[in-house]
Amino acid sequence: PFIAWLPVTDDGSIGYLRALAVLADGGEAEDVRFVNAPQFLTGLQVQTVELPVTVLDKGGKPVEGMRAEDFEVREDGRPQKISHFSLRQELPIRLGLVLDTSGSMEKTLPEVQRVVLGFLKDLLRPKDRAFVMAFSDRPQLLEGFSADFPALERALIALRAARGTALYDSTVFGLFQFSGVRGRKALILLTDGEDNASRMDSDKALDYARRSGVPIFTIG
Repeated sequence: PFIAWLPVTDDGSIGYLRALAVLADGGEAEDVRFVNAPQFLTGLQVQTVELPVTVLDKGGKPVEGMRAEDFEVREDGRPQKISHFSLRQELPIRLGLVLDTSGSMEKTLPEVQRVVLGFLKDLLRPKDRAFVMAFSDRPQLLEGFSADFPALERALIALRAARGTALYDSTVFGLFQFSGVRGRKALILLTDGEDNASRMDSDKALDYARRSGVPIFTIG
């Protein structure tokens, strides 16, 4: 075993610790631990707020050709600068797939793998990206944001069901992957059970999810 001592402050600056080992045969082993989780959750900063807008005419039909100059955003009555403006269909998709691989998923996991693979194959365009994360009693990032479908496929096929369910920890870890990411973001969470292994509670996880601004779609 290897031991490494790392300085950890009490200011909440570290949200999680990720250790990645690259083996001699090219394989990889990864583990993650949350550090100062409560402080990390309360320290989330929102630098940019995305505002989806739909403009309809009197007949209820979408109005085409809108520009940034056609909009004004105010906060507490004060005009705010519009830093980015894009048509929704032009934005790349940034998708997170978080799959429960706890022991209770053993029978249904093969079907989940098949459905998710088909979903990715049909959805992703060349400019889109997705990541794959699995969790049982801890989260594990199997493939970071990628447009490489074979790599995503390999990550999904390798999944095996075992151990408990750290649902709250894993949801926050999945949302953390979107830090600094632009585009149409969504996290898809596939799980069949209640949390029985997380180190943070549901209230903290829910608070982080709300402030992250990433839509979460739960299937299970």
